[in-house]
Amino acid sequence: MNRPNVLLICVEHWSGRRIGALGHPMLTPTLDQLIGNGVAYTNAYATTPSCIPARRELMTGTFSRTHGDRVFNETLPMPSTPTMAQTFRDSG
Repeated sequence: MNRPNVLLICVEHWSGRRIGALGHPMLTPTLDQLIGNGVAYTNAYATTPSCIPARRELMTGTFSRTHGDRVFNETLPMPSTPTMAQTFRDSG
């Protein structure tokens, strides 16, 4: 079985709808090429409105109420749950 290539693009304060391949007039040739050769998820939902807790949720698959990171200023250790990055690394 071939391992898939995964490219996760996370940005702040930018609408994913502003991509040429998704119908916007903005010129985004590199993103257009990535979408043309892969998958673009056009709907995303966050259970936390703050950036840092939301990214931690994405990387761990846990809710902020589980890992305790609910605000910007806190520096908390990562939960014992393996992160997406660790899982990818361990899978080669």
